Amino acid sequence: MEVRIVSLSSWGTQVLLDLDMDHWIAGLSHDALITAGNPKGIPVVTTPGKYKSGSGNKITLTEILLSKWFVDMDLLRSLKPSHIITEGMLNLSGLTSEEAEKILEQDGLPGCRIIDFYPVTLDDIFESIRMIAGIFGYEDKGGKLILDCQKNLKKTVKKYGIKRSNQHVVAVISKWPSLQLTGRWMSDLIEISGAIPLIYGEDMFITSDIYFEKIPDILIIGKPHSTLEENRKDAGSLDEERLFSIFSWETPPLKFVVDGTVFYDRSCTGLVTTIKILSEIIRKDPKLVERKGIFWDLSG
Repeated sequence: MEVRIVSLSSWGTQVLLDLDMDHWIAGLSHDALITAGNPKGIPVVTTPGKYKSGSGNKITLTEILLSKWFVDMDLLRSLKPSHIITEGMLNLSGLTSEEAEKILEQDGLPGCRIIDFYPVTLDDIFESIRMIAGIFGYEDKGGKLILDCQKNLKKTVKKYGIKRSNQHVVAVISKWPSLQLTGRWMSDLIEISGAIPLIYGEDMFITSDIYFEKIPDILIIGKPHSTLEENRKDAGSLDEERLFSIFSWETPPLKFVVDGTVFYDRSCTGLVTTIKILSEIIRKDPKLVERKGIFWDLSG
């Protein structure tokens, strides 16, 4: 069977590229970094928005299952994918891969296998790379990619002289006005950068009934799909009074804004860049401002 992969995860697409599997990519999501250049003219099967109806006005279960974006189902069917990479959609739906694949078959995608990943921790990211590589017989390349990535992270930590600090508590807000805190693998990167993450585990929406043992003294603001300038403009709509009512801080935290397209990039190169951004913000060393004004800046 011919391998034809449609990746509906921008991160999944980057993993395929890092593993030199681009010759098998038959379709992409619109938010994949490759679409900026896309020299091979690979079909883009999603557009911004929540869901897209297929024939008529009815939204199919397949569309809801595959992506949070609009999905061009006619184009997807025409590509005849052997595999579709999704991110967290099975986790959201509660379906098994077998149940999801039966739904795809009923909707004109017979024999298509779903590969769904939902990495929570940094180790999960590496394990997901290992799994993708293993599925397509690229175990050696996957192992080398992971090893190189881990080495580069260690080199970056050493270069920046990062040490564990008990002084700075860092909170990352990735959505507002609904106020969503980023945890997951970002918490691991904050720790590696020498600070204490406000939360661990899953991302979390802040509500008035949540009690935090720690109070952040550094607040990083950035929506994942927005540039530095876009986030800088949107930061003015952050509800600071609501934050104060929850944390009751005596001294307001230092607020920073980031380029979300770079800061949340989980590719191996992206993880290293995020460590550098965090280190420059956390250490507050006047000599460490290489990315200031490019990928991060003071807010306000």
